[in-house]
Amino acid sequence: MEQTKTENNSQINVKKNGGNLPLMIGSILVLAVLVVAAGYYWMNAPAPNTPENKPITQDNSLTSPAAKAMLDAYAKQQNFSAPYSLEYTENTSDGSKIIVSLIDDGKNKYATAIRVISRRQVYLAPNETIVCEKNFAGKENCAKLGENSSLQNYTIGIDSLFLSFDPTAKSADSTLIKMGVLEFTQEPQEAQVANRKCTLVRYTLDYTKLNATQLALLGMESNDTLRTVFGNFSASRCFDAKTGVVLDQHLQYVYLKSNQTMAYDKIFSSFETENIKISVPEVNVDEKKLQTSLQEMDAVIGQIEECTASNAANLSKCVMISAIDRQSVEICQAADSQQGKDNCALNYALRTMDANGCEKAGEMKDECYVNYAYTSSDDSYCTLVMNESLKSECVKIVAEGLSSTNTTSESTPKTTGSEQVNITKSGAGVLPGAPT
Repeated sequence: MEQTKTENNSQINVKKNGGNLPLMIGSILVLAVLVVAAGYYWMNAPAPNTPENKPITQDNSLTSPAAKAMLDAYAKQQNFSAPYSLEYTENTSDGSKIIVSLIDDGKNKYATAIRVISRRQVYLAPNETIVCEKNFAGKENCAKLGENSSLQNYTIGIDSLFLSFDPTAKSADSTLIKMGVLEFTQEPQEAQVANRKCTLVRYTLDYTKLNATQLALLGMESNDTLRTVFGNFSASRCFDAKTGVVLDQHLQYVYLKSNQTMAYDKIFSSFETENIKISVPEVNVDEKKLQTSLQEMDAVIGQIEECTASNAANLSKCVMISAIDRQSVEICQAADSQQGKDNCALNYALRTMDANGCEKAGEMKDECYVNYAYTSSDDSYCTLVMNESLKSECVKIVAEGLSSTNTTSESTPKTTGSEQVNITKSGAGVLPGAPT
């Protein structure tokens, strides 16, 4: 899937199944990632901290309360500039998630993006660029990029993440309102996002209403994908009361060829405009070492995302597969629950015969050492079991294993915790059920 975006107009071209989708919501930048997800509806819940939805009195003139709220917010945006700091989360209907934090002090910029198991940071100053990557073990590597650095591609698009407002947004949406393409569905509501007051506006978009003259005015054709491939657009945005910045936005639409609903949302968790400071990251590695770290991380992320997409498996199970395959227990920290992290470490230890995995198995630590002791026929690992009764049981089953036949194909199920693990004397535990 390809996605390109422009900050100074409303069009985002998303390539999906060979077609481009320009999402033109007036001049509003909407970061939409199209993923076909059958039967999945992301946006069923009402916006947070809002009163009961109030039906709108049908009035799509520019002087209606909803139109006025939206157009006034655009005017406020034009008067807003750095400094600021913010953090938001983007979600798509396939379950993809990225957390972004941005700091702009008016001179320098600092961006952080957290995706799956990766935390990548870019510091942008007039004469200096520093890229940081936090690896599986939690160590952060930072390198200063040279003028012709091969890592410059990691900074492409970073600058466009920072707040930028299209001066034509107000006139563009005014046109869509007057044409009847943009229709408000509810009266504007006062809400709160990221501990800030905002005005929530809900609306729909229907490009099939446009006649030939209107299409030409908007630079569209009758067979435009917004009319023939995608439709039933519904959206909501909550505009910050002071700055007009969109603190909460949702977009939902239908892929008409399969009647599948797709969705995107972006929600701020913080937004500050005072006392903004940027700490310059400490450079501790050269570019070559950082590049190796980036490539390793990208490979793991790619493997996990491919697993979740092709097997419809949950994240924790795919993380466990990757940790075992790459023999790195640190990857287990990417699981989406503590139980998933613990179960991943346990299975890593038994599959790779690396006892260090048990040390990271959390509440399954005792269970892990019991299984490891039996599998390795080494009761010294029983001493690491904290539960006294379980420790005695550990010594007993290891002794029984040593006195039994040495047939390596014999398998004995041992239940030592919340899950049953089938242990073989060949030195490999059988993966228990997928973590939840």
